[in-house]
Amino acid sequence: MSISAAFVQASTVICGMLCLLFGWMRWRHRDPGTGWFSVGFVLVFAIFALGLRAPPEQAAVHRGASLIFGVALLALGWGLVDYSGAALERPTRWRAAVAAPVLIALLWGLVAPLPREAAHLFSAASLLVMAAMAWTVSRREPGAGMRLVMVAMLLHPMLLLAMLLTGADVYQLRYLLILPLSATGMTLFAVSLTRARLRVEHELAGRVEAQRALQRLNDSLEHRVAERTAELHDIVAGLESFNRSVSHDLRGPLGGMAALSRLAMEALQRGDTAKALNMLGAVAEQADALGTLVTDLLLLARVNDATLVPESVDLARFVDAATEQLRLTELATDAVEAGPLADVQADAGLLRQVFVNLIGNALKFSRQAAHPAVRVELIREPARVVVAVRDNDAGFDPQYASDLFEPFRRLHGGRFEGSGIGLTIVRRIVERHGGAVWAEGRPGQGASFYFALPLAPTA
Repeated sequence: MSISAAFVQASTVICGMLCLLFGWMRWRHRDPGTGWFSVGFVLVFAIFALGLRAPPEQAAVHRGASLIFGVALLALGWGLVDYSGAALERPTRWRAAVAAPVLIALLWGLVAPLPREAAHLFSAASLLVMAAMAWTVSRREPGAGMRLVMVAMLLHPMLLLAMLLTGADVYQLRYLLILPLSATGMTLFAVSLTRARLRVEHELAGRVEAQRALQRLNDSLEHRVAERTAELHDIVAGLESFNRSVSHDLRGPLGGMAALSRLAMEALQRGDTAKALNMLGAVAEQADALGTLVTDLLLLARVNDATLVPESVDLARFVDAATEQLRLTELATDAVEAGPLADVQADAGLLRQVFVNLIGNALKFSRQAAHPAVRVELIREPARVVVAVRDNDAGFDPQYASDLFEPFRRLHGGRFEGSGIGLTIVRRIVERHGGAVWAEGRPGQGASFYFALPLAPTA
């Protein structure tokens, strides 16, 4: 077998294999450009398989072979444009640059015989454009193997230049063409496999990270569910305690009213009108106490359900408004003194109730002092504003400070009137604003109640 025949067979086998490999790559991985590569190599395969060639003594190339090879170059060039993707700017210009030498050669071949040297020069020009394209992509995607593609594209122009410089017969380049073509095809296929591997690794890493994120989400969800369950248990326990307390506080006045009503009826039957009137007066007092309790419960419910409407409010104005409102209850409001206060962002309607309850409590518990005194002060902190309401009342044991804000907790028993919900309302209003409330005191040394509001209130 001659060397030329061996090259023809090798060219046929290699181009056929490359056609199948790129066709499989297109079908399996949907890589852009691989379909064009498959078309290009199947056309080169057809040239060698059909034996399309001009005899050595003819100066012009075979028209059929030049037409098929030109279309094959176009397919390879356009495939490389698609293969480069976003890494290649202005793809239309690159397509035109690849097609220009091929189209010139094809038009030349249609009007006149195309010399063999000219055909190879036009092919080399198209391959040089592809090499420049691969170089451009390699600078944007370092490590992707595009520089190897560039070197493979340069093999044909380099062989052509060497043959022209040495005076060798360019006809032999037809057989040597298998070297740059096979190198180009195998390099592109290797780069495609590398891209596919990198894509699979990226997808695998993404799936692993997604699995980890899902695990973290599950752990976080379990933690949140546990926290929420604990909160619900606390809420249910609080509601049960609240219901028991409400039932107890309602049962007492209602039972008293029922007993007093019976005694009043018995007195009337005996004709003792004076005693009946005394009993009915006691019933009225019990009814007033129930009315106060219901009013406070409704206020507590409104505090829980109300939508906050924060606005700039003057705390000094609230102190004055609370004092005026409490003056109607015959408390010694002249004992209230306020230091320099400030403006805060809060819901005006709800915050006014905080001052009414705290100042009212201070006046109520300090009225037995020789000289009642209630002072409202402002304490500035970096992230919040703290308001203190101090008095010289009976005070309380510090170990029960946290109980003061629980509903229906009365540390002083029945010595002082009230429903036992006022401080609970204060705490809920302040917490709705994202703040906190606490108390300090000593038996017989007065008490101080504090509430803190953040500089940026939360809804």
